[in-house]
Amino acid sequence: MLKKGFTLIECLVAISILMIGVLSAFALVTRSLSTAPLIADNFSASLYSQQGIEAVIKLRNDNWRQYKNWDSGLLDTSELSRTFCIIIDGNGFVSTPPPPDASGCQIGSTKFSRLVTIERSGGDRLKVTCEVFWQTKGKDYQVSTTTYLYNWAKPFFPSS
Repeated sequence: MLKKGFTLIECLVAISILMIGVLSAFALVTRSLSTAPLIADNFSASLYSQQGIEAVIKLRNDNWRQYKNWDSGLLDTSELSRTFCIIIDGNGFVSTPPPPDASGCQIGSTKFSRLVTIERSGGDRLKVTCEVFWQTKGKDYQVSTTTYLYNWAKPFFPSS
């Protein structure tokens, strides 16, 4: 005898398999939508961190243009490290001491705060670290960027 249709059991199995696929796709979309704000915040924090590094590089470059010592205003000769905030406004940027709790200074009207640390890492090398802190959904997050600045304008004369 030849069957010409699906039995009830076959239909239920097909519908179950289809529902598993649809629910999996729905769970994936829901998860993606819930992590999107965190990804956006992480991206913004990375940009703010890089902006802090760029401000310190600008300070070093301005020192050379003004014929000052390359690390003038970054570290005093007796200092091994310094932590400060960089606030950027329409007129450039200002470095200020950090708050007592070392949480960084708020960046404009955003939820991000930034802290810059400069450490002497040899005579002609400075280690610059910029940390950005923020909260998303009640959880603390942090992004850190590190670079090294060199006194590349120092003339090099090999000893004879």
